[in-house]
Amino acid sequence: MKLIRLNFPFVVLFAVLVSVTQVRADSFDDAVNHYLQGFGACQGANDFLKAGNTAEAQQQLDLYLKFLTEAETLDPSILQSTLRDMDGNLKFCRRVATNIEVKQA
Repeated sequence: MKLIRLNFPFVVLFAVLVSVTQVRADSFDDAVNHYLQGFGACQGANDFLKAGNTAEAQQQLDLYLKFLTEAETLDPSILQSTLRDMDGNLKFCRRVATNIEVKQA
């Protein structure tokens, strides 16, 4: 009987840790999926920039930044993650933003 009482808190703690880990994974995936919706706008901004349409490129970049901010709210760790190529996507969009700034100067 005492053995069961001692193990019960550990079982509860384990169950809580497992559920927290699952919630964390879900929020990360939700954040990345939301970010990827905006990443399409970033790619569009790059295409418009290549075509010489800086105004439309800026509009697409603004849309991307909106999605990025929302995704960061869901899970801030996406900004430092290498999972699902987040680091590469973020670097690409930073370059697009810099290129737009250069064209507008």
